[in-house]
Amino acid sequence: RPDYAPALNNVGAIVEAAGRFEEALNWYVRSGQSDPSYALAHRNTAGIYIRLQRWQAAEASARSALSAHPQYGAAWNLLAAALFRQGKLSDAAAAFERAAAIEPTQAAFQNLALAYGTLGDKAKAQAAAQTAARLSP
Repeated sequence: RPDYAPALNNVGAIVEAAGRFEEALNWYVRSGQSDPSYALAHRNTAGIYIRLQRWQAAEASARSALSAHPQYGAAWNLLAAALFRQGKLSDAAAAFERAAAIEPTQAAFQNLALAYGTLGDKAKAQAAAQTAARLSP
């Protein structure tokens, strides 16, 4: 079917892997439009917008992914990254906290440490960094 969201998303992933990011973006957007509840399409759209440094668009797409799937750790992480790049540091830290709570990975806690460090909260930055170190493979 020409409007099947997973298929459109898969085409986006293929062209993204080939380095054709604007084209991938078009496929991901089409996927999300064909099924607004398909969180992966919105997450991938946010990821491309991050890659292209379109922070507000990345924020909007990450929020769309989270509307469809509120416990999507990768979408929380992308939202946090977009917020961080826009200078919305407190909101970014809160989103990084959600990402780390949902998917407690080394990278999630490294991002959280960076956010707290940028905010000047040395204690929370150190605690997050220590957790990241414990999670190191």
